[in-house]
Amino acid sequence: MNTALPLTIREKTQVLRAIAQTGDYKSAAASLNCAVKTIENHLVRIHKRLDEPSTLRCILLAERGGLLKGVV
Repeated sequence: MNTALPLTIREKTQVLRAIAQTGDYKSAAASLNCAVKTIENHLVRIHKRLDEPSTLRCILLAERGGLLKGVV
């Protein structure tokens, strides 16, 4: 994990949670009332900041860190 670039509150508590809950970008975007492209942009930053290319692994890392309690 790249500690120089921490995840924003939106990225760690809303975007990853929405994807974990809904299972896809379109539904996550709808639940957050934003565009799919916005979700994709957040995920690009999440992947870079966590140094992890897999969205599933990012979700698992967030869950292990206690950010997604009760979601996954």
